[in-house]
Amino acid sequence: MAQVSAQKCSLCDEQNGAYYCYECQQSLCTICCKKHGKIPSLRGHTVADINTIDLSTVNKKSQCTEHEKEFLFYCVQCDAFICSLCVTSTHITHRFSQITEIVVKEREKAKENIEELKLKIDEIASLQEKIKTHHYEQLRVKSKQCIEHIESVSKDLQSCIESKKIIKATEVQDNEKNEQENLKAFLDSTDSVQKQYSQILSELENVLLERHDVTFYSSYKSIDRDIQILVKIPEEPSEAQIPFFEEKFLYQEVLEYMESKIGNSLCQNCSVQKIKIEDLQSENKQCQETLQRALETQERELIRLSEDIKVLKQEKQTMQSQYKVSVYQKDAENKKLSEIVENLKKKSDRLLQSTKRTENPVSCDKCGDILHSDRELSMHKHWNCIYR
Repeated sequence: MAQVSAQKCSLCDEQNGAYYCYECQQSLCTICCKKHGKIPSLRGHTVADINTIDLSTVNKKSQCTEHEKEFLFYCVQCDAFICSLCVTSTHITHRFSQITEIVVKEREKAKENIEELKLKIDEIASLQEKIKTHHYEQLRVKSKQCIEHIESVSKDLQSCIESKKIIKATEVQDNEKNEQENLKAFLDSTDSVQKQYSQILSELENVLLERHDVTFYSSYKSIDRDIQILVKIPEEPSEAQIPFFEEKFLYQEVLEYMESKIGNSLCQNCSVQKIKIEDLQSENKQCQETLQRALETQERELIRLSEDIKVLKQEKQTMQSQYKVSVYQKDAENKKLSEIVENLKKKSDRLLQSTKRTENPVSCDKCGDILHSDRELSMHKHWNCIYR
């Protein structure tokens, strides 16, 4: 903090002041400070090391300007400190609290502001580092790649291409220079924002050292207003763009240049040359039309084949579904018939067992089984032999 010239003790006027009492507005030497602290009515005063105080900023802020009495409370409704007379007059119906209570909250808020400012300063530093490392490197790499691409294409051409290569490369280099200037301007702007945040941070850290509540509150309120109008941290700019380069455009330019040279070398009055050129142009046009028709026909054929494949897939799915249903139905029918046959066999066996056996057995002329009665033979032929 900025210091003023050394002051004499206000009580003894002999020793230099080593302490300062905010309420008394006086400098105190070490001996007088001890005496000052023993006086009961002065024990609540705020005394601080005079070397930690900027005396040029200390004034009568700790007293009510209307009643010239020491502040005792904080009026919540008016957001202001009040004295004992204010409580019983202007602010009698207002809600108020202890000064220490509101100052504790404001100190906590100031600490939060410090942490937020530190985070934002770190964010700015990180952004700057990213610009310096990533953006510059990306710009350099992409520009280098583009120039290499241009050079690789330029090697395939004659001396006329060399001038066009230089033009294209220069465009990229000029663009790189412009983008670098834009990035530098962005970094300069972030430096300005960072300085503002750093200045506010420094002021906040200093004001937190202020022990006198009223002086702290007044100073912090001023800083808080500056915090509210701080410039927002600029967003990260998009990566630099380079001029679009397509080799076919360069070939086209060279081709046009070569055609102009060929045209100038021909005899303009030579009808034979003109006829040849017209024939070549006509043939070229026909070839392009034929190629276009072939491409359209091939595209239509591909579309038709794609549709046929789609229909076949749908038919395959339908047939698979029908086959599953048919197999399920057949299995159900076979199971049902098996159950019927089994039931009939059981019924036949019961009937055969219930039939009275005779002493003269008879044989089945179909299967040769020996039976004990004509009725048993009849039942046997009907139920057993018929299903064999």
